[in-house]
Amino acid sequence: MTSQIDVKDWIPYYIKYTNIQTGALSRHALMFLSQDIGPPPTNPTRVSDTEEWSVVPVTVVDSRESELSTAAERTGEETEIGESEDGEDEGTLLEDAVREAALLRQRRSEGITCPNPTDFSESWLEWARSRSRIMPSPALVEFYEWDCTYPALTAYLNKAVVNETPNDMLPELIWWNSIRLKVLENTPLEVLSNWGQGTADDHLNDRLFFRSRIIAAHMHVTLEQYADVVAIMPAQIKDHIQELKNCSSPHVDTPWVDDVQLYEQYAFARIYTKIFDHETKTLLETLLTVDDFQHPSSSGAPIYCALKAAAIRFHLALVLQHLGDDVGARKYIDWAVAFSRTRSHHVKSQLTGDITRTCGSWESHPVGQALGPQFLQPAEDTPVDVRELRHNNRICSECGIAELHCMLFQCKRCHQVLYCSKRCQQGSWERHRLICRDTARLRSQAGYLRRVDPNTKVIIQSMLKWNAMSMYPNMTALTNSLCLHHDLSRSRTHIVIRTLEVGVLDAAHSYNRFILVDWGVYKIEEAMDSIMFCLQKSEGEVREIISSVVGESAAERKTVPLLHVTAVRRAGSSEIVTAGLFCGE
Repeated sequence: MTSQIDVKDWIPYYIKYTNIQTGALSRHALMFLSQDIGPPPTNPTRVSDTEEWSVVPVTVVDSRESELSTAAERTGEETEIGESEDGEDEGTLLEDAVREAALLRQRRSEGITCPNPTDFSESWLEWARSRSRIMPSPALVEFYEWDCTYPALTAYLNKAVVNETPNDMLPELIWWNSIRLKVLENTPLEVLSNWGQGTADDHLNDRLFFRSRIIAAHMHVTLEQYADVVAIMPAQIKDHIQELKNCSSPHVDTPWVDDVQLYEQYAFARIYTKIFDHETKTLLETLLTVDDFQHPSSSGAPIYCALKAAAIRFHLALVLQHLGDDVGARKYIDWAVAFSRTRSHHVKSQLTGDITRTCGSWESHPVGQALGPQFLQPAEDTPVDVRELRHNNRICSECGIAELHCMLFQCKRCHQVLYCSKRCQQGSWERHRLICRDTARLRSQAGYLRRVDPNTKVIIQSMLKWNAMSMYPNMTALTNSLCLHHDLSRSRTHIVIRTLEVGVLDAAHSYNRFILVDWGVYKIEEAMDSIMFCLQKSEGEVREIISSVVGESAAERKTVPLLHVTAVRRAGSSEIVTAGLFCGE
């Protein structure tokens, strides 16, 4: 036989014919084998206890075939056992994995908890053991035998992402990653290396990886197995600190800075399992030292960070109360109440579930007691649909980040555009300056008319509020009518001119005070006279404003401008009361 064989030639063979999806043996072991038996055969079958192989068609006898055949017949497909190629269709793999998962559950229900590898795989495993210089550990044998018993299931679970795994397969995901973790924790490094499980550094990284997948699956909303998370977390934190030491990280003494999510998961798992002790208190207080969680009330704080920081303070108030520290608890309760009053929409939609999961009811939590049950009720003077409109589709005018990810604040001068930070506001100023100036003049005009013509003052103020609302006429309707889904460049060449008619001026909300009676889309050049008439400005002034928004100086903007002129008239009259040039995003 040939003694010099490229080891790479053996790797596809082992992957294809042994059901070991991640590679069964180390490069050293593969080299040892290839020197003895030569190149990998095509469609081999073991014919004797010698080292010889016979190239004949493979006939695999699998005890699972009879059990899987019924499912295969139902789907009209043939079930192939013991073959997994790199080009295998993901959908087919998932279908096979689902069938094998069902078989695994059925066997468990029948009291069968041991692996049942195919005859061919058992023969291969025995042969591989005889060729290896080091016997595998019991945990490693169990891993290979399970891998041979359910090849499609293990192949799928090896690369499955927790959030994309079917909910009913999450227990199998935990089971398989626990087996792989057990191998690393109960097998000597020398044996692991000989059997293709990487170096010592790989072992640490792999333990962290498998454990993180187990934790994520346990914390999934369909399982919520927080007690299991609490049990596994100390080992994960210990390995994380060791990893930081190995790479000489500056965060060895502050590991929570390096992996905030890890310590956040541990703290919240302890809260959800009602462990209100000093260790939980220390974890929560430690999280508050992280930069992202220190100033959640600031206008520039990303909304998800602000809400997470708020949840930490909510839980800390509960823990301190259980520990008898009423003074410390009161500090966080007062903060939580103030935060909830200013961020009521987000608190109601995002944090009430955390509170009820912890205490069973809103009223049982100290923050819930301080806010009272009425906090959860929709405001009587604010219809739910209008309240939701205020928060949907709102983005930063400069960078385009959505309110879902960042707390936005209005331009203080015009109240028409939103920004996520001072930096974005300054970056957008040259484009926004002229429109902002004119809108500010409208606001000043309304203030002047307060005594002279209060009715007109209400119309102007209501129009500005209506125009700033995140609702269909100010968002999707503008985009669709400008046909931006076909050609984005139309945002720089076309403009919407629309007319509102005063409806019920004393309605409780600006949303209901106007009726949209006219809407047209025009080329800017062709509509110049109409724009000048509505705004009562010269052509030079209008062109200067439009150029600042869509001209060459605005070419680098990250958001799409939605230019529109909004005019208001009284019912039964064609006279324009007020009008403005605005730029939506």
